[in-house]
Amino acid sequence: RRLGTQMGERIGDAAVDFEGAKDAMRSRETNLGSLVADVMREAAGADVALVNGGTIRAGIPAGPVTVGAVYNALPFDNWLISFAVTGKELRAALETGVSRVEVGDGGFPQVSGMRYVFDPRKPAGGRILSIEVGGAPLEETRTYVLATHDFLAAGGNGYTVFAGREPVYNDSGRWLRDVLAEWWRRRGSIAPAADGRIAAAGP
Repeated sequence: RRLGTQMGERIGDAAVDFEGAKDAMRSRETNLGSLVADVMREAAGADVALVNGGTIRAGIPAGPVTVGAVYNALPFDNWLISFAVTGKELRAALETGVSRVEVGDGGFPQVSGMRYVFDPRKPAGGRILSIEVGGAPLEETRTYVLATHDFLAAGGNGYTVFAGREPVYNDSGRWLRDVLAEWWRRRGSIAPAADGRIAAAGP
């Protein structure tokens, strides 16, 4: 696992602050949650990606970015995995993810390749108002390839709908934080903004 990596090694730059505060990661879209999900989707070649907010434990401030900063943001030994789900199952997963938003549950879904609107005032299980994948409305019967990580793929954080899937992509030899660090090295400086992929309905 590249034990020789120096935590102080500079891998690139952040042109903006990447928000990783616990309350933000577990309740709404953040630019860091979107970045991690985007990198997962790209690395796995998937249609969509979903990562629980509880995976991300720290922000990354604007300026030079080190290996250590990425490891602080993603401290867990998770690896990237993808598998096929139907639109109906994807909807069920998002319902699970927003079902406990009012208590700051770590399962809150940060996403890529899709947009969703939820209403936190509705009963759990009926909060998702709309979902788009690749700019088109979700099709319940269509199959989508979803990238996530091993913890959620095993049904963690209540995502039982994901358990027992046959992987399409399974990168168990690399931790997710190393995938992100390598991606950042290739890009140099990055400055993504939150783009409205998660919205909460309400007053």
